[in-house]
Amino acid sequence: NGRYPTQYTLTEDLNAGDTIKIKDKIFTRLFYGMKNTNVQNSVFMTNHGIQFTKPAVWYKILTPTGIPKSMGLSNDGDYFWVGTRDGKLYRLSNMNQAQDSLSADITSDQCKIITTEVLNFAGRVVTSIAVDPQNNDHVIVTLGNYGNDEYVYRSTNATSDDPEFLSVQGNLPKMPIYSSLIEMKNSNIAMLGTEM
Repeated sequence: NGRYPTQYTLTEDLNAGDTIKIKDKIFTRLFYGMKNTNVQNSVFMTNHGIQFTKPAVWYKILTPTGIPKSMGLSNDGDYFWVGTRDGKLYRLSNMNQAQDSLSADITSDQCKIITTEVLNFAGRVVTSIAVDPQNNDHVIVTLGNYGNDEYVYRSTNATSDDPEFLSVQGNLPKMPIYSSLIEMKNSNIAMLGTEM
């Protein structure tokens, strides 16, 4: 986790040779969405995705309307996006505060996650979500289904209270787009995987 330095303010002076232990706030997060015919569809998260010395503890972080289809996580881990098969786009914020069963599980009255249904692309599938590694506000969403004019949407204020997603279809053929990625060092470049 060298890319994510932890800042800590000492509460007292340290002498030469002293050591101090602080909590590592960086997790190896793993998410999965599931369709369930008996209960609500759900998205789960564990904070220790590659810790194999004990069983993973899973927290329910979302019960979306529709089946979870696509997900995207901001580089700093604080924003998580979920798109569904029936066109819903959700933004979960304050994810860095979701560290245990009390703060991460939506069944807890102390859950820190803030869930917002941002958009509804009715009758469409949200096929992919790309979050700019350099800018949490820059998000691309792609859509499926045939017979439509617009398949690629982009926001430059995605974490605001009222984010705006505008079509950036341009001269792309009118066909489903299944994957997207914003280049990690140049936010002006995006790659798309299309029907063709």
